[in-house]
Amino acid sequence: MMNSHRGLHGIWPALMTPLAEDGAIDHARFAAHSRALLAAGCDGVTPFGTTGEGPSFSLAERRDAVDALIAGGVPAARILVSVSCAAVPDTVALVRHAQDVGAWGVLLMPPFFFKGVSDAGILAAYAQVLDATAGRPLRVVLYHIPQVAGVGLSQGVIAELLRRCGERIVAIKDSAGDRAH
Repeated sequence: MMNSHRGLHGIWPALMTPLAEDGAIDHARFAAHSRALLAAGCDGVTPFGTTGEGPSFSLAERRDAVDALIAGGVPAARILVSVSCAAVPDTVALVRHAQDVGAWGVLLMPPFFFKGVSDAGILAAYAQVLDATAGRPLRVVLYHIPQVAGVGLSQGVIAELLRRCGERIVAIKDSAGDRAH
């Protein structure tokens, strides 16, 4: 179910991903921390971004952990899932999972393994993800963090994405620290 507002409002902190001694995601601690943040007044939580080292986990681990958050009492409508992966098909799989569970939306960085990608290449990657997940409600927060990703979102890419799919793109998380951008 879509919220009545388009944009992202309030505080949606990035979550660290707690691990058990065996290196597996500690689902109970993950959910408890998320519930505590919501109880403290946060509007939602964001698992698996750069703070939570999302790309370090497999698709199955990330899907299972989001499922465990929901099973652990975190409302899906208060989860903004970071779905960024180096491979577009993996990103599509995580977006579809977020749609399946009713997450508020997804945080989406451009594919980040190869550096020096042209604006046309970045647009093509975003188009593949957005086209493959069309037909179902989806809110997308673009994630600009070139110092980590090695790939940024130029003003031209942002403008073109808004022109093509503005109804799905509701915010931009700009972590570059460049006020001019």
